[in-house]
Amino acid sequence: MQKIKLAVIDEHELTRKAIVQSIKSEENLEVTHEAQNGLQFIEQLKTILPDIILMEAKMVITEGLDIIDHLNKSFPNLGIVVYTQDEIVPDFVEMNIHRVRSFIEKANDEELLKAVRIVHAGGVYMAGNIDLIFKEYLTRLNKRLPLSDKEQSATRDT
Repeated sequence: MQKIKLAVIDEHELTRKAIVQSIKSEENLEVTHEAQNGLQFIEQLKTILPDIILMEAKMVITEGLDIIDHLNKSFPNLGIVVYTQDEIVPDFVEMNIHRVRSFIEKANDEELLKAVRIVHAGGVYMAGNIDLIFKEYLTRLNKRLPLSDKEQSATRDT
């Protein structure tokens, strides 16, 4: 069985090392890249391409979605998992539009490993309150959209 190749991008070395250590205990996972930021990671891509990127949410906010867009354009099959250790709730809906496929609040080893496997299989994984954030967003979005002529006509006829 071929190992899933992972990149861990986190500005906090202790967090990055802890994630890498937990991944080492999994026999079907391998960390091929460790980076402090997105630019450093892009430099490392000259050697091996990972299957999945694990990236801390604050990095997506501070570096913007430009790096994710660059990765998506250059490597469309790359899976992206975003996690957070804080109470911060970045714009997960916007990240999803940019092909981030997993969001995990208060990341723990079990959730990260589950997300990696699901995203690697082509799925989407949300843990914690993230699914509620999406549902709330969609509800608000549906309330703000005007009805089409056909929908308006249908509501008058009832």
